[in-house]
Amino acid sequence: MKTNDLPAGFETLQPFIARWALATEAERYRERIGSSMDDLKTFYDAVLPLAEPAIQALNQYPSNTADVPAAVRNLYLLMLSAMEVSRSIEIWRRTDVHCANYAADRLVVED
Repeated sequence: MKTNDLPAGFETLQPFIARWALATEAERYRERIGSSMDDLKTFYDAVLPLAEPAIQALNQYPSNTADVPAAVRNLYLLMLSAMEVSRSIEIWRRTDVHCANYAADRLVVED
């Protein structure tokens, strides 16, 4: 069951949980390519200042997210989505890059 909880200090990211706390790489990919650059930038700008504190907070827990509180799992999933989004913001300057000359919906991401 998904909650809207986050560890203390990360409350400003709460509005992004429903959309970006996604459990699989395929879900994160689909959300990125289905979003506008403005939406990606809004998420990126909210997460970036908290990236280092998030890493420090997450390092206090085991890497198996099944063994962590829901709030910590949400933060972990948001950070994974932030990494997915960062390529669009920092490198490509677009939501998707068709480097292999095929439509994005044909890409299969194994989870």
